[in-house]
Amino acid sequence: MCGRFTLAKSRSEVERYLFEEFTIDDQIIASLPRYNIAPRQTVIAITYEVQNFKLMPLTWGFIPSFGKNKDSKLELINVRIESLMDKWFLKEALQHRRCLILADGFYEWEKTDQGKLPYRIHINEKMFFFAGVYSQYSVINDGQYTTAMITKEASEMMKVLHHRMPVILKLEDAKKYLIDGVLNPESFIGDHYLKMYPVSKKVNKVDVDELDCIKKEEPIRLEI
Repeated sequence: MCGRFTLAKSRSEVERYLFEEFTIDDQIIASLPRYNIAPRQTVIAITYEVQNFKLMPLTWGFIPSFGKNKDSKLELINVRIESLMDKWFLKEALQHRRCLILADGFYEWEKTDQGKLPYRIHINEKMFFFAGVYSQYSVINDGQYTTAMITKEASEMMKVLHHRMPVILKLEDAKKYLIDGVLNPESFIGDHYLKMYPVSKKVNKVDVDELDCIKKEEPIRLEI
C-alpha cells in the first residue's frame, strides 16, 4: 500500500531531469516542490505514445473508463501486481495505458502503542518511478485521466511497516515498462537501495504540504 509520497524537487530540477533522460521539454503544470502528495491530487506522470515519451498530469485515484463521477466506489489508488490480469479494465490499462509516476520518496506508517507513526522511504533523495496504469474515466467529466500505482509484496525491510509496497523502477527498467510493458521482479528496487527515517505526524493531514513533512523526527524509533 502507498497512500502518500513526495517530489521534493524544484520545478527546474524536474524539468531538466525529464529533458535529459526522456527528451521531454514540456513545462510542468503541477506545483513543486511537493512534500505530501495525497490521493485525488495531481501527480507528474510519464507515458509513451507514438515512439515518444510524454508528460501527463494525472489525478491519483484510478477510475475505470465506465466510471461516472469523481466519487466512484471503483476508485483505486493502488493495484496489486498479482491481480492486474484478473479484471478486464486493469488488463486493458496494462496493455495500453501504462505510466510512470515521478517521486523521490513515499510514506508508510508503523503501528505502535503510541498509534501509527510515519516514516519516509527514499533512495538517497534521488528521483525514481512508481510503475502505474491510467484511465480516461468519462468524457462527461471533461475526460479526466486518473492513475493508480502498482504494488507488490513488501521487501524484508518494508514488512516492518506494511505487507505491501509500490513497484519502484530504476530509469532503464522504467523505460522498458513504458515501451514494452515489461515488469521484471528481478529489476524492482529493493532493500539494498531503500532508506527510511521517522517523520512528523504532520503528514497525516492531507492539507499539510510543507518542508517539515520530510524532516527527520527525533528521537529515532527505527533505524534502517
